[in-house]
Amino acid sequence: MLNLYPLYPEQSFRIATRLGKLTIIGRPLTRSGNVVFLTKPRKFGRGKAGARFPVGTPVVRNHELERATNGKLTHMIVQDGLYRLYAQATHIAAGTERDLHDMTITKQNLVDCADFLRYSGRLSVDYHEKMSEFLLTIGGNLGAPKRNPHKLISAERAKQAAKTRYRDGRIKPGPGYFVAGAAAIHAAKRVHELHEICPAVTYTMVRVHSLLERVHSILDQIWRYFTSQDINGLPVPIHTALAKETRERFKVRASLLDLEQFEAWLQWLFVQPFTALGRRLQKALAKLRKAIAHYHLDQVQEHVGVIRILLRRLRMIRYIELVLLPLIGSEHSLSDQAKLLTKQAKLMNRLRNMKNRDLDRRLRKESLDYLELFREDFENGEIRDAKSQLKALGTLLATA
Repeated sequence: MLNLYPLYPEQSFRIATRLGKLTIIGRPLTRSGNVVFLTKPRKFGRGKAGARFPVGTPVVRNHELERATNGKLTHMIVQDGLYRLYAQATHIAAGTERDLHDMTITKQNLVDCADFLRYSGRLSVDYHEKMSEFLLTIGGNLGAPKRNPHKLISAERAKQAAKTRYRDGRIKPGPGYFVAGAAAIHAAKRVHELHEICPAVTYTMVRVHSLLERVHSILDQIWRYFTSQDINGLPVPIHTALAKETRERFKVRASLLDLEQFEAWLQWLFVQPFTALGRRLQKALAKLRKAIAHYHLDQVQEHVGVIRILLRRLRMIRYIELVLLPLIGSEHSLSDQAKLLTKQAKLMNRLRNMKNRDLDRRLRKESLDYLELFREDFENGEIRDAKSQLKALGTLLATA
């Protein structure tokens, strides 16, 4: 059963971004408020340097950034919306898990190095040379490039501990033992931090994924209602309710309740990149309900047509976003490239096969142009430009 309340109640939040400090109004996705969707448009920054973000834009708390800037910056704006938020959440969760695994191993390696230096006074110089190389490698891996203070200090201590000999060539295991031990302590502190972070980022990823799936589920159910079966151009339940031979008040009421339910679902799911079209779809559903209630058959036909066009554009935006997701990384194998170009070709075919009643001719022409430009840029290895073409296409479909 669909949860109609995927977001928590609207609240105000004080945030600090690269565009300045301000208060926003939004609905949090997580109880902690780490992810908030704007419910009122907000301008970030002043003058020409500022930018205005619409309803449905995600704003995300970044604890690493907050620590690194001593609280001067606390949040990031994900201006591309829900799909980019999903990609970031998935990437951060995977990276945090990987970081925890690597830091746990590194901490143990530093403990082993400290123990070796403690008892290695009588071992040959060769052993100390190998130990020195190992500590330098650990220090290099920890410090390139990292912002976490515990990692940086651990890297510095590991490199200091690598200096296991005095200038005259004598071995000095004692100081190295204490310094390597200090490196291990800071590595352990980072491991402890990650043990606290991992559940939070995993929970955020799950919540974002759940919201994305809920959006898809709602759009799919409304799509099936209006397009799976129709009689004389109307969805079967609406045609049955309004047909003279089957017209009964309870059937009309049942159709109205279906439409009210769709409106309720959309009310709670205004998130980018669906915000603008979602609101238009909600208004179109309200007009359709009114026309059905008053048995205005010509208006019913008209509103059903508008709703179908809006649903097609919403589904195309969703398809474009799913093509964009793999482009977030910079490296692509030949098989990945083939899959993306296959998706691009399918999307072009869908557009070409649409009639004017399905999508405005001008809008279809501009969409095809953007897709052709995407293909050219992608095949030429200009990934950033290819992504820009798809983003522009999504914006065109969402706001035209």
